[in-house]
Amino acid sequence: MRFFDNSAINRIYLHSALFGLSERSGDAFVFVFLLKAGLALPIVFLSLAAIVFLRLVFRQMVLPFARRFGIRPTLIVGIAIGALAYIPIGYVRDAGPTLILFLVLLGLGDAFYWACFHATSAKLGDVEARGAQVSAVQVVYSMSSIIGPLLGGLLQVSAGPIFAFLFAGLMRLLSVWPLLSTPNTKIDTSAKIDSKSKLFAAQVYFFDGFGNAASGNAFSLALFITLGQSFQRFGLALAGAAMLGAVMGLGIGRLFDLGHHKWSTSIGMCAVALFVIVATFGYGHAFTAVAALALGAIAGPLYASAYNARVYNLSKASGDALRFQIWGEGGWDLGAASGCIIAALLVWSGFSFTLPIALGLIGPFGVWFTLHQSYQISEPSLRK
Repeated sequence: MRFFDNSAINRIYLHSALFGLSERSGDAFVFVFLLKAGLALPIVFLSLAAIVFLRLVFRQMVLPFARRFGIRPTLIVGIAIGALAYIPIGYVRDAGPTLILFLVLLGLGDAFYWACFHATSAKLGDVEARGAQVSAVQVVYSMSSIIGPLLGGLLQVSAGPIFAFLFAGLMRLLSVWPLLSTPNTKIDTSAKIDSKSKLFAAQVYFFDGFGNAASGNAFSLALFITLGQSFQRFGLALAGAAMLGAVMGLGIGRLFDLGHHKWSTSIGMCAVALFVIVATFGYGHAFTAVAALALGAIAGPLYASAYNARVYNLSKASGDALRFQIWGEGGWDLGAASGCIIAALLVWSGFSFTLPIALGLIGPFGVWFTLHQSYQISEPSLRK
């Protein structure tokens, strides 16, 4: 079993390419657009926190909906609602009703989408080729991360934010097409998920979310400011960095499949930690900020391949992949919201980006500890 032997996973690859194009041409520009539109930096961070809090609330609707209609329709509904969120965002000029409408739509769409996407990937994928498959998704997403920011930056400048975000919404809707021929997995109402699986899912996702908010979002905003708040320079920097990371996940995924679980996890977490350190001290100058971005583009696929390979296998083995992911996504939302609120408080208090970015180190170290703890419990004799 290798990268393309599973036809259902091949459709996930194509979906990820289109969805990634939407994210990297749309989502990547949403919050720098809000900053450019005149919203204060603490308000931008609080808007990020509001989205993940709304996801946490709206996710209570996912399981009943999926029980009735299946996981695939629930996933498609999430994509459609998320696509609608791109309509109001181009009109936002202040922290008013239009911004609130965008936050509600994106929070609702994400709540339906992400738990179902991860559950689908976990259930349709193959345990013996999990590393190869999740790393292939990272490569596909990295390719979208090259094209998306170039298109997004060009459209923001040449066509304006309204059209640019509508294009991103159209790409998100188009990403439904490959999913139409995937199996519609039904929820087993008799399935149980044990408390250890719930705790693991919530814990590992919490640290992932906190790290993403504290370093990922904070660094992106800092980079945009450092590059003179230019959409084109920002998009070009994101695209150039993505080229470096396009194939990095493949090696770490195969390392996981060959049995070197701990090594692959350690390599991925150390790569992200190194990115956070460089970003903390280098965000204020264009050359070092772009260098940190490039390092992050290399570290991202390494991290995600090792992280997702382990998490998806445990999700599939938990007895109920969707409930596992709902618990995990809830942990992610709490972690991400905490990181964004802390960042908002720090910048409101007069701190620079240094501390919000540096706090991102908590993320990879927490993920590393949680994953290695899971190996010790399930495979105490494993040494690699």
